[in-house]
Amino acid sequence: MEKKRTIQRKSAKKRSRPKVRFNIGIILLIFFLSIAGCFTLYMIAANVNGDFLDSEEDKVVITEEQPSETSAETDKAQKTQSSGISYPLSPSAPKDVSYFSDCCLVTDSTLLGMAADTSFMEIIGSEQLNAVNCNTVQLSGTSTVCDTVKSKNPKNLYIMLGSDLGTSSEKDMINGVSALVNSVRTECPDTKIYIMQLPPTGTETASVTNKLIDSYNQKLLSMSETSGVYCVDTNIILKSVEGGLSSEFSSENGGLSDKGYTAIKDRILSCTV
Repeated sequence: MEKKRTIQRKSAKKRSRPKVRFNIGIILLIFFLSIAGCFTLYMIAANVNGDFLDSEEDKVVITEEQPSETSAETDKAQKTQSSGISYPLSPSAPKDVSYFSDCCLVTDSTLLGMAADTSFMEIIGSEQLNAVNCNTVQLSGTSTVCDTVKSKNPKNLYIMLGSDLGTSSEKDMINGVSALVNSVRTECPDTKIYIMQLPPTGTETASVTNKLIDSYNQKLLSMSETSGVYCVDTNIILKSVEGGLSSEFSSENGGLSDKGYTAIKDRILSCTV
């Protein structure tokens, strides 16, 4: 009787490779340890450099502000170059007195005394004229200042008005001079207009001080720049170290002497365009 053979087959399960199992807990642990390590390094850097965060904020502020400042400086430089005007005008090589033949001066009592100088420019003005009424006061007949300037049509027009300083407000005075400038520009578009700053006084009063004159002159300068007309500093050349009219240019009554008038003439001739 034949013996039965028993064949044993190994299970396929036993021959297959063991599966890789992931432990989610270990993965989360690694993730949190990584975050903790980065945070620790960040805190060490912050403690070593105490102004670390402040420095970063400052960099942002500087980056934002710098372009605007540079832009403002560039715009200002471009404006100066395009206009060619300095405020007030800078002195240069003086012109000959023949320059005055194409000029007129609108003034009140401040410079009426210069009419006696035959080498000086023609003067349009009166004792009644001032900064506030310069657009309405009649000089002769029904002619206003602007009418007179139009009839003469000078190449260069100089304006010094301010005898009403201390009795009129600076605002009204500036508005008056500004209106006159605009009227002359309309009637005489080819005329160059120069605003002259008031000279200092040698006899200060309660209502008129050199500080007030300086304030008014600064407003004249600003108005000139805004209007695009020229401005001549006829104050600084006459001023003493104390801030008033120098005795060198003062008359006995505290006004301008002939030497003071000559200084103004020389200043005009050296501050032209």
